[in-house]
Amino acid sequence: VTTLAINLAISLRGGESEIGLVDTSVQFGDVPILLNELPSYSMIDLISRVHVLDPRIVEGVMLLHKSSGLYILAAPPKPELAEEVVGRDISQILEFMRNMFSYIIVNTSSYITDPCVAALDSGDVVILNTTQEVSAVRNTRLFLELCDGLGIQKDKIFLILNRYDEKIKITPEQVSESVNHPVYASIPFDEKTALEAANLGVPFTLQAKNTELAQSVKSLGDRLCEELSKPDSMSRKRIFSPR
Repeated sequence: VTTLAINLAISLRGGESEIGLVDTSVQFGDVPILLNELPSYSMIDLISRVHVLDPRIVEGVMLLHKSSGLYILAAPPKPELAEEVVGRDISQILEFMRNMFSYIIVNTSSYITDPCVAALDSGDVVILNTTQEVSAVRNTRLFLELCDGLGIQKDKIFLILNRYDEKIKITPEQVSESVNHPVYASIPFDEKTALEAANLGVPFTLQAKNTELAQSVKSLGDRLCEELSKPDSMSRKRIFSPR
């Protein structure tokens, strides 16, 4: 799912748009690895200065991935540092970054942690990923029920059927019926392209633009841009990708 977050971020970059990519999978975040980067700083370096943030500080901590143009705020470099990251700090950092970027993609963990809840609560859009597996569909239903308890509005949750394979008998319509939420889009299964891109550290939206996989993510990005450009949307947007 981190792969989807990275490639979706790239698909949103066009013209003069500045895109921020924040990794709040605070224990095992791997956004830089998948981009073949080794960051010098992480969100830990912002946590300590969260009350005195300014654009120069934020830009100095973020990593610019030159081939994609993405600005990346990496997760802590060691799992034990995750304890230093709390939800209120994530909320404050994201709120500040809202004024710096056209769009912000936040990659979250599959666990409902304090930073994850802060990201979900702050987001204008939640990208919820599921697959054609019975266990995944069940967990999606449970997550949507949890959202009710957390006060997260269902209309900002966009359900994505990832790694979609027409040969599998579980259809998007069946998934929608099971979780009582519409499937917004499907991303096709293409293990070869995705795995090669991950191993090379080059996103498939850059190195395999003409594949169905890359085109589907580009189409998703275009649709989301349209959604977020509606009059009732905010002038600065965030898109969040929970696992």
